[in-house]
Amino acid sequence: MALQATAQVDPLDPGFGTNGIVSIPGTYAQVGEFVLPYDDGRLLVVSSLLLWMAPTQRVQCTRLLQDGTLDASFGTAGTVELYLMGEEFTATDGALLPNGSIVLAGYLGNSLGSILMKLLPDGSPDPLFDSDGIAMFPGVDVMRSVLVLADGSMIACATANGPVIVKVNAFGEPDVAFGNSGFLYPSGMGTITHLERTPGGDVVALGLTNSVFDLHFVKFTTSGDLVTTFGNNGEAIVSVVPSNDIPRWFQILDDGRMMVTMTSSGPTSYSVRFNPDATLDPSYGVGGIAAGNALPNGDFLFTSAVTTPQGTTIAGYRAQTPGIAYVARLDAGGSPVLGFGNNGTYTLDPDSASLRGACVTALGQVVVTGSELFGPNMGILVARLVASPEGIEQLAPGVEPLSIIRIAADAVRVTAGERIVECWVLDAAGRMVQHHGGNGTAVLDISTGSISTGAYALVVRTASATLAGRFVQSE
Repeated sequence: MALQATAQVDPLDPGFGTNGIVSIPGTYAQVGEFVLPYDDGRLLVVSSLLLWMAPTQRVQCTRLLQDGTLDASFGTAGTVELYLMGEEFTATDGALLPNGSIVLAGYLGNSLGSILMKLLPDGSPDPLFDSDGIAMFPGVDVMRSVLVLADGSMIACATANGPVIVKVNAFGEPDVAFGNSGFLYPSGMGTITHLERTPGGDVVALGLTNSVFDLHFVKFTTSGDLVTTFGNNGEAIVSVVPSNDIPRWFQILDDGRMMVTMTSSGPTSYSVRFNPDATLDPSYGVGGIAAGNALPNGDFLFTSAVTTPQGTTIAGYRAQTPGIAYVARLDAGGSPVLGFGNNGTYTLDPDSASLRGACVTALGQVVVTGSELFGPNMGILVARLVASPEGIEQLAPGVEPLSIIRIAADAVRVTAGERIVECWVLDAAGRMVQHHGGNGTAVLDISTGSISTGAYALVVRTASATLAGRFVQSE
């Protein structure tokens, strides 16, 4: 693959924690499993307390403010610990609702089955969700992924003597109109691990078969009907490499193409791009496949990733003692971005052991989380990377263009379609240089006389949308 050189920029955001990194200490060793972004820049970090260090495996939710400090309004000093019925509890995925409520998918130990949990914005159980905030699914082994629909209903995937997809309403009750009395059973004896919405509103599930471990795609409607025009009557089996295609992360892009980060036998991991019909996209990497061994330190395990206009940022680690956490970035063609870290790979923290989860904020910043087991805190590691103004403008369907006009040499006027809640100005490296609250109207005048000359991104949050644009500050 041809390598394209870009300007070297420190990927960590100095406006977050200490030089871009937050370490969350705990009484017991913890691993950040995944991280969920709020629209206002806060983060919810969901972690596991390790069984070999804690009396019982349990889940911890920690909420961080935009600068990485603990949000004291959440739980106890920013943290909620979930310890269910005295059993081992593991959370595998989650989602945030528009009102700030939290949904977690996971499972209990001792073969008690899977659960969906709903918490109120302050971290307490939602009593309207199955009466105690927990919907249990006995006989369903491991709940892997969850989607929350606009009406508050939830679709989740798991394993129960084969792959199973379940839908519940906003109160945690099975949606009997979905599939077979609330359950959809794809073919085979494998497992479904990820769920993603398509631009058209359908859902694609990704998993693996149980024999040769090929990738297994299932496309269905939110009513539980297979989309028969996809693959073979709604399902597609794809072999990417000769042995053991194990998906680690899944994302559907705005154009319907699908990104998969996966591992196989041996140390090699892969970033793979598929067309909407589940065929490999030949314009990415080599025949749709970008192999990790093309990167410096490419033998590390890919665990999660996120694709933005800046490229595909991959989080992972090298399994050794102590472990080493890495972040890598590939461009739109699957080639390493040379200006990112060391020719496409950045060593995150010498005390870190692993990275597990990644997300992108409303401001276009990639956030990764994992563990710092070999550091002084033996706690959760969270790192935030800078974002470019070009990436912010095209971030996602929820980020819309913003009207910006210059009204003076040292001021610009921002106009949104509704009342402005708050506004950020970011420099060319994605660092925040100004933050403003709204004035109760849809128009906000911003003084730019104190900032240096150059290009800037301006991001506005209204009651229902995130809007972004660019302006240039001249002398």
